[in-house]
Amino acid sequence: MPVLLLLVRLALAAVLLVAGVAKLADADGSRRALVGFGLPSTLARPLGRLLGLAEVALAALLLPSLTAGLAAAVAGALFVAFAVAIAVNLAQGRRPDCHCFGRLHSAPVSGATLARAVVLAALAGCVASVGPGLALTSALAALPSPTPAGVTAGAALALALALTAVGFALLRQNGRLLLRIEALEAAAGVSALPEAGLPVGAPAPAFRLPLAGGGEVGLDGLLTSGRPALLVFSDPACGPCRDLLPDLARWQDAHAERWTTVVVSRGDIEANRERALRYGLLRVLVQQDREVATAY
Repeated sequence: MPVLLLLVRLALAAVLLVAGVAKLADADGSRRALVGFGLPSTLARPLGRLLGLAEVALAALLLPSLTAGLAAAVAGALFVAFAVAIAVNLAQGRRPDCHCFGRLHSAPVSGATLARAVVLAALAGCVASVGPGLALTSALAALPSPTPAGVTAGAALALALALTAVGFALLRQNGRLLLRIEALEAAAGVSALPEAGLPVGAPAPAFRLPLAGGGEVGLDGLLTSGRPALLVFSDPACGPCRDLLPDLARWQDAHAERWTTVVVSRGDIEANRERALRYGLLRVLVQQDREVATAY
């Protein structure tokens, strides 16, 4: 039992360390995620950094047996607060990006995200209720002396696990990119998959959305010039989407006579206004969640 609790402590410390470092490495993403959960934009930036620092500190405090109980209690409260925030947003029909692990993994919250937070809270509660538990140094001292063959096998296993984790992350990221590419090809008529969006020749769904720079515009307003409109659905939490923004800024100038380039984003108006100014984007529309993207 003491060894099991020690393993739970180490697992919680690893989760908090990865989550904290990832949030600190992507401060803008953490701020957008907190805004998506309903926090004011002015509080989201400092709280995003504070959350990342708190997770790293808790990970460190979970290692010594003297501070493990208190750190586990605070971590449990943090997981409970996160679970409540997820449940409230899901009950309201909203699915903001959790941004739990920064750019390593960011996806809209779901029942699985809620279940994960509840399980982590329960594990932290178990550690907090038991007390200090087995010291890490005691557990290491009880281990048999490693042999050269054992060290080599352990290093090989660790390397294999690390490569597997990296490969899995790359496959997931590439899978999301392929899905986006397939959707773009279907919209352009390159691929005739019946399930990939609206059929060719179908009327474009009408919409009216706020502009990040102020005011509102609808689909009819985008077509008054007689040129077609290129709608690019973007997401502030999507890395490839951010990489595409400079190209979109160039397209809106280079191809202004051929089509009207429009970015349809989601999330906070102020955050999207900052992005529009940063990249020189003239038309950035902001949907509440993904309602227009879903319609298309």
